[in-house]
Amino acid sequence: MRREMWTIVAAAAIFAAWAVGAETLSTRDSDDKTALHNWMCQKCSVIVQSKNRPSASGCPSNKHHQWNDLGETGDTTFQCKKCGARVESKEKPSSSYCPSGGHHQWNRLTR
Repeated sequence: MRREMWTIVAAAAIFAAWAVGAETLSTRDSDDKTALHNWMCQKCSVIVQSKNRPSASGCPSNKHHQWNDLGETGDTTFQCKKCGARVESKEKPSSSYCPSGGHHQWNRLTR
């Protein structure tokens, strides 16, 4: 009986921790929608700034863009060593989905 009770208490604690984490993530996501983000298409490499995911239609490399959110726009310039993309970003951009293959290798540019 004690073991079963312990299992129930542990499961409840795990669920509560998960719920708090999920709430934090959803709050962060909703806050991010008010700021401009850099979006890069994995297929054609075009970069656009938008608060929300841009339209998928009109990709010159295929029928549909595949957008990757590089992060919030800002005052610091970063350039990818692999594909040459440049973005003005608040923090180091996401390294996911470099059009040259694998991950971006971002370098901060000095002015």
